[in-house]
Amino acid sequence: MPRIEMSLADMQEDYDWAEVFADESSGNTTTDIESPDGTDLSPFTRQDVTEIIALVNGENDGDEWLGVFRLADKRILVATGGCDYTGWDCQAGNRLTVASTIDAAVQYGLTADEAARLGLAHPGQAPAA
Repeated sequence: MPRIEMSLADMQEDYDWAEVFADESSGNTTTDIESPDGTDLSPFTRQDVTEIIALVNGENDGDEWLGVFRLADKRILVATGGCDYTGWDCQAGNRLTVASTIDAAVQYGLTADEAARLGLAHPGQAPAA
């Protein structure tokens, strides 16, 4: 079962998720978007998210923030990001991947271990033991 550690409203107001989405980037995250299947690369913000499919919060100098979302235009988004112990101003980064299906988004936007952390099956790969 997918893990969802916060509500949509809370995610849309959260400082760390603002950095993952690069909505309020401190300069170390990017709005660059990738697509493995030719899905539209139009920009978006956290306010364009209509559904959280799976979300786990990260920790400074630890596990990354990971999320799979449905956008208002029906694209599926995988957003990941992390920072060091000093926060998002120093060593930090993010990755934004859109696809037309959840399977494609998970397969190309997450590793098998990241998918497992979210409680999702990774298409074509068994989770690490």
